[in-house]
Amino acid sequence: MIAPNGENSFWLDGISTGHKFCTLLGDETINYVRKAFGLAKTAEDTCILGLSMGGFGALHTGLAYPDHFSRIGAMSSALIVHEVAEMKPGKGNHVANYEYY
Repeated sequence: MIAPNGENSFWLDGISTGHKFCTLLGDETINYVRKAFGLAKTAEDTCILGLSMGGFGALHTGLAYPDHFSRIGAMSSALIVHEVAEMKPGKGNHVANYEYY
C-alpha cells in the first residue's frame, strides 16, 4: 500500500497551482513502484482508494488512468459536481477557482 500526501489538491493537475498530483499518482508513482519493487505490474493487480478529498482524487485519477487501475474505491468522496457544473470560468467558491476544479 502506498499512501502519498496530496496536500489540498483533490489529486488534480492544477492549472492554477502548477501542481501535478494526478500525474504523480496515476503515472509516476505507479511506474516507480512497478520498476523499483516489482509490485502491481498490471492494472488487474492495482487499485486506487481514497477518503473524502482523496475519494474524489481516486475517482478522477482512476478514470484518467484506466490502463493503470482496475478498481477504484471512493469512500465519503468530496463530490461537489452540482456546484462545479454551475461554475463559470474565472469564478470560484470559498475553496478554489474554476480552474482548480
